[in-house]
Amino acid sequence: MGYYVTMDLGGIVISAEDMQSCLDTINALQDDCEYSWVDSSPPNGWSDLKVAFLAWRYEGDYDKDGDFHVHYFEGEKLGDDEALWNAVAPYLRDGGEISCTGEEADHWIWRFKDRKLEEGWGEIVYHFGD
Repeated sequence: MGYYVTMDLGGIVISAEDMQSCLDTINALQDDCEYSWVDSSPPNGWSDLKVAFLAWRYEGDYDKDGDFHVHYFEGEKLGDDEALWNAVAPYLRDGGEISCTGEEADHWIWRFKDRKLEEGWGEIVYHFGD
């Protein structure tokens, strides 16, 4: 079972100076419980942010300044992703967005502003002609 979803990510950036705190937060999430569609962490937690995000089904890369950019969701189903993004929101630069499309054409967006996750809902409306 599960809820199918596609996600488009843009501007999801963790500054080099916030990377260790973000990694510690992700590791702490695994201490509390197990999450749907998330790989189990190693006994002492993940040691690299890239590997930690991959365990949650997100791909990312480091830039030349050492900042980490999350740019792709490799999953098919929505798990406990909102728990992850709420937890790491304090470490994300403002302006990042994750646009989601779920089953039955549900649309929502997670936006990061003032170190918090904001959620918005929407619909696609088509206008034709005059």
